[in-house]
Amino acid sequence: MKSRLRLALLSPEPVEGATGGIGTYSIMLARGLAALGHRVHLVAPRGEMPAGIEAKGDLSLHRLDLSERAKLPFGNRHWGLSLACWPWIRDASRAVRRIHESQALDLVEVPEWLAGGLLMPRSIPLVIRLHTHAALVRRLNDRPDCLDQRLRAALEGMAMRRGDARLANSRALAEACSQDHHLLPSQIDVLRLGVDIERFQPGRPPTIREQLGIPGDDVVLCFVGRLERRKGIDILAHAFARLGAQQPKLRLVLAGGDTETLEGSAWEEVSRIMQAAGLQDRVHWLGPLPSERIPEVYASSDALVAPSRMEPFGRVFLEAMACGLPVIGTLAGGVPEIVTSERHGYLALPGSIDSLYVAMTALVSDEARRRRMGREARKHIESFYDQRRIARLTVEAYREAILHRGGKEAGHGALAP
Repeated sequence: MKSRLRLALLSPEPVEGATGGIGTYSIMLARGLAALGHRVHLVAPRGEMPAGIEAKGDLSLHRLDLSERAKLPFGNRHWGLSLACWPWIRDASRAVRRIHESQALDLVEVPEWLAGGLLMPRSIPLVIRLHTHAALVRRLNDRPDCLDQRLRAALEGMAMRRGDARLANSRALAEACSQDHHLLPSQIDVLRLGVDIERFQPGRPPTIREQLGIPGDDVVLCFVGRLERRKGIDILAHAFARLGAQQPKLRLVLAGGDTETLEGSAWEEVSRIMQAAGLQDRVHWLGPLPSERIPEVYASSDALVAPSRMEPFGRVFLEAMACGLPVIGTLAGGVPEIVTSERHGYLALPGSIDSLYVAMTALVSDEARRRRMGREARKHIESFYDQRRIARLTVEAYREAILHRGGKEAGHGALAP
């Protein structure tokens, strides 16, 4: 029997009532690793909701207070992005050092986001988990480049190079990271994410549909994620406005936080499009929901539509498919690595209103097709994306990183302090 590992997982997002992708990933993986018998310390900022997970078996939660903000003496607002990394970099390193002094950690995993691995102790093997690096986020949201953006990206790149291993959730993300940070493809391994197939499963009651007063024979499309340009919320709004005018029983449910654009908020833009089409009463925005409520959204929907311009992975596809829903994504990023078009749903051209309209029409107009694709989607998730399977593969990746560190130590002498 292989030895039990002592691990620290770090998340720059709260895991208590998590609404962000990294926070959700971190708590789910921590629970999966603990269930395999490994000792897991989960380090994350203090959240607003009680998690009830600390001191529970082999899983401990360490909360950080990141209320302090780094500031320049003259309050120069042009350095906000790069300075925002430092409270997390500093406090994450301190937390790991405290844990290591009492537990002698075997390995630390930290996301590339906010460069949390930059000051980690060099005596502990380090895995950098790639989610979506800042340079890619900037491009996908069409934000202007500037020195602050480049410094933020440089910090993340430096942290990536500190790792004994780098794990990307898709080949598409690995390629983008390799190009942006001049890493060799062989320096990044692909390990996809998983989903709790018991929590996300078909057959739950449609509570949100009932709360919104949506008739049972209406077709509900859902969008789960932040309302932002890179996730294609503008494309979805235009395609729905066109299709909704032809389908009087079509509804759209949005679950996710708003974001600011140069023209105002993303929700305001969606509202303007819907009001112009006379469909404002058939679009329901739920705002950001804690992860515990996301299964309710899928249970109240007939299909997921997430037309991202580039989605490095797309956890929402795993969740929706596990719930037996067909899905519509795009032929960009990591989504084609998960979804097979015309089997689990459809993949539209990224940024194309026309292509998305055609895909949505195909699903909305055929209930039997939706049910067949939903069944195929569930089987696919059970076979390849069960979180228990992913947790086991993650442990294997950790052991390889530890061996890699041991090999470097043997070849180059003592580790740096």
